[in-house]
Amino acid sequence: MRPELAALPPAASQPAKVIHLPPSTPQEPWPPPAEAKPVAATVAPRAAISVILGVLSLMCGGPWVGIIAIALGVSARRQIADSGGSLSGNGAAAIGIILGVLGTIIHGIGYIAAFMAGR
Repeated sequence: MRPELAALPPAASQPAKVIHLPPSTPQEPWPPPAEAKPVAATVAPRAAISVILGVLSLMCGGPWVGIIAIALGVSARRQIADSGGSLSGNGAAAIGIILGVLGTIIHGIGYIAAFMAGR
């Protein structure tokens, strides 16, 4: 036995066993990545509430409901502008502001007229 093989453990001095594997089948390539679907922007809740309160201010709410509709509409427009496109409803907020202003003016004139008539 050669001296360099004598230093190795007995298993290393034997020839390596050859393992025959079955032929591999070609694997399917990875599926293409799913296309990102655009997410629809949601309507800002404050804009919707502003429209509802604007309508109520015209019908029966009085000027205080109109002032709240105006404040919520302005707040919703700021929130929509700061959202980076994830919120929509800018038109609804504008409609809420307009209806709130109209309701406040109409009821304000009505309160002034009622006060003047009562004198």
